Amino acid sequence: MMDHPGGTTERGGGCCLTTERFGASSRPVEDGGKTMCGRFTLETPKNELKQLLKDWLVDEDEAWLTHYASRSLIRPGEPVLALYEEHGRSRLTHMLWGLLPGWVKDPLAGPRPINARAETLEQKASFRAAWRHHRCLLPADAFFEQKERIQRRDGQPFWLAGLWDRWIGADGSE
Repeated sequence: MMDHPGGTTERGGGCCLTTERFGASSRPVEDGGKTMCGRFTLETPKNELKQLLKDWLVDEDEAWLTHYASRSLIRPGEPVLALYEEHGRSRLTHMLWGLLPGWVKDPLAGPRPINARAETLEQKASFRAAWRHHRCLLPADAFFEQKERIQRRDGQPFWLAGLWDRWIGADGSE
C-alpha cells in the first residue's frame, strides 16, 4: 500500500492493511469479527495524536507530524501516517496505500493490493516477505465497510495493522 518510509518524501514499496473488527465497534459484529476496509479516517487533532504516539516519537519524527492534517476520508493510493520498525528502531513516516512488493520488476504493471486477509498472509507471494519482516501500524479513528462508518464507541483512535515493503528499481531508484 504505502511507499516505504524514510527521507523527506515517500519511497517506492508500499503497504496494505490487515484489519479485524473489534468488540468496541459502533455496530454489532456479525461475521466472526473479520472485515476489510477500503477507506478510513484519521481526524484526531495533532496534539492528541502526538500523545498517542509519544512512546515511539524521536526528534526526527517531528517533521512527519508537521505535515499531518486530519482527514475525514483516506483512500487507497493516498499517503497515510504509519509507525514502522526497521533496524530495531520505531519510526514514523508517510506511506502510500497500495503494496508494491520489492520483487516486482515493473512498478506500473500489475495490481497494488490495498488489503490482505490474515488467514492467507503467509501463503501469498505478494505478502509473505512483508508479513515476516515489514509490519506497521496506522493510526485511525474510523473505517468504512460497505458504506458504513465503523469506529470505537468512545471515539478514540485505534491502530490498523499494515504491511510495507521497499521497492528498488534496477537503476537503484526507490
